[in-house]
Amino acid sequence: ILSTRQLVVDDLGNIESESKNKPKSALGIDSMMFQLMKLYIFRQGASDIFSKTHKLSRATFSLDDVDHFYPKSKLKSIPDLECRKNHLANFVLMSQWSNRSKGGKWPFSVIDGNGAWPKSRDEIDNWKKLVLPRKTNSGPWAKLPGKNFNTKLYLDFLRWRSKKWVKELNKMLKELESSGF
Repeated sequence: ILSTRQLVVDDLGNIESESKNKPKSALGIDSMMFQLMKLYIFRQGASDIFSKTHKLSRATFSLDDVDHFYPKSKLKSIPDLECRKNHLANFVLMSQWSNRSKGGKWPFSVIDGNGAWPKSRDEIDNWKKLVLPRKTNSGPWAKLPGKNFNTKLYLDFLRWRSKKWVKELNKMLKELESSGF
């Protein structure tokens, strides 16, 4: 019998600040938490957000990339976000082709520029499987940064997505506990 404790937001990494007394935000793609996130995505049968025909699965993982929604190159220039640039809530899986074709652009800009926000029920469901917010005027997305990056909007995104991830992962762990893989 698999016995697990309830996950909490800090299990994905610290959002509020970076200090020696707080959990490190940059848990990384080799962490057990990221492996649980991948397992959830695979179990849900999610597809790449840019290439809906590319299913994200264990079989295709060698053809997939882990990408940052907020580019780490922009975030690393902000000293108090050093670890949080690689926060697990800032990662998304996508095909290597999608990642290469978007170049160094921020996925929000690519989604907006291509009019790729989810419209159909299937697309909306896929975004839920990837734990991504839909486009809103006041939601957890921060717009493409200009000269000054809005740290608060980035942290709001991490908070929003971390809460959603924890909810979905706890639900998955409960299912695994009761019915197995």
